[in-house]
Amino acid sequence: MLSECCFLLPRGFLRQRMRFLFQCLGVAVLDMPATWWDDTFDWMESFREHEPDLADAQLAILCSKKPEFRLWTYDEGFRTTWRRADGSRIPLATRTGTARAGS
Repeated sequence: MLSECCFLLPRGFLRQRMRFLFQCLGVAVLDMPATWWDDTFDWMESFREHEPDLADAQLAILCSKKPEFRLWTYDEGFRTTWRRADGSRIPLATRTGTARAGS
């Protein structure tokens, strides 16, 4: 989620790099219908023992509603724990889902 990107990029010049990347890639804002909130909080409840955050839940529901989407993340939870609402794996755009030292 964009909010997590901004949290991890605390300096202005870093956010400007992200802005440039978004412009180059043609990244657009996705409008999620209000009805997705129920799905999002239901998903969080179903994974409550793992303490998911709202960003993880939103991404899982987005990938549930849009099965053609692949997620680009280094969050280990998407490879090991988080699933779509129907229980299927969330397809990742990266091979391992984790960052490796020296990569």
